Amino acid sequence: MKGKHKIIFLISLFIIFVIVLIVFLQKVTNYFRISHSIYSLLIGILVIIIGSFVINFIENSIFKKFFKFAKMKKRREQNILNFVFLLFSYFILILIVLRVLNINITGILLGGAFIGVIAGLASQSILSNLFAGIVVLMFNQFEIGERIKVTTWQYSFLLPSYPNKFFSSDLLLPGYTGVIDNVGIFYTDIMGDDGFPLKIPNSILIQAAIQKFDKVHKFRCQVKYEIDKKRKFEDIKEILDSIIAESPFEVINFQLYIDETSFATYIIKVVIFSTERDIDLVKSYILESFIKKV
Repeated sequence: MKGKHKIIFLISLFIIFVIVLIVFLQKVTNYFRISHSIYSLLIGILVIIIGSFVINFIENSIFKKFFKFAKMKKRREQNILNFVFLLFSYFILILIVLRVLNINITGILLGGAFIGVIAGLASQSILSNLFAGIVVLMFNQFEIGERIKVTTWQYSFLLPSYPNKFFSSDLLLPGYTGVIDNVGIFYTDIMGDDGFPLKIPNSILIQAAIQKFDKVHKFRCQVKYEIDKKRKFEDIKEILDSIIAESPFEVINFQLYIDETSFATYIIKVVIFSTERDIDLVKSYILESFIKKV
């Protein structure tokens, strides 16, 4: 069965199933003499379940084929259309449920000021996520597939109160690093560098400090190494020049400093700017080379 005929068959089967289910509920309510209000409530719950299923089916199946047919390759445009579709669909679903429950929609819209205030306070976080998602999409704060680092006070970090390594970087920047996978109505999906997916509410993401790695063309790496005082600093400079000349990655520039000194040794600090995004790879290469040559 071809894809088009399969979709038509599934839709027809689904419609028949819904009709049979509604008739069955009506027979049950008549048999057990269930009140009309409870019957409306059951139909409302049924509409929510069926409507959510239909919306998800359209989003995951039909929309993907539409994007492929329209040759829309930009993830941002797809995301905006998907966002608008979900927003409009769930709004229509809410109106249908209210109509099924025989709730006066006009009265709520015109005279429900008190209810609106209560609902606004209750759904403050939901609405803030919704509007934050619209801002993120419309103003193109970051692209789908872009690698970023998110630092925010809402998700605190437990940092050690002692230096875990003497030769570590002087500055530790906490944050969640990963690739933007999707910007949804309420959450933004990020695939973390550790391989675990991360969902961050849009209202928090819009307040966070964002480091955008894809906009940077050179990356800073700092390496420290302890040298015996018998080795001259000029010799270390020559060794570092040879290490940089043999490096497997492109080095834009570098500096060599004496960072600390003790009775028998002194500590050098190498600051390298390269096009290599993997800072750990650069640091490992420099240290390995120093071990071999020094």
